[in-house]
Amino acid sequence: MQASQDHDETFDKFYTRLRHLSATSDFKEPDEEIKAQLVEHCRSSRVRRKAFRDDAYLQELITNARALEVSDNHIKEK
Repeated sequence: MQASQDHDETFDKFYTRLRHLSATSDFKEPDEEIKAQLVEHCRSSRVRRKAFRDDAYLQELITNARALEVSDNHIKEK
């Protein structure tokens, strides 16, 4: 499985798409594969840096990415 986050796709939508793709694949550890895809193919370099620095579990990565996305959106609105 290899997918990249689309330009107008939120992190949550990207995660959901990967979760659906993994359901049709025969991965031994789907959460690890999803985490790898999120880190490698998300648009945010901040998410990637934090994931590499902290070596977070999938749920921690998702929580951090959501927070960063909300923060980025607030900055853009100002």
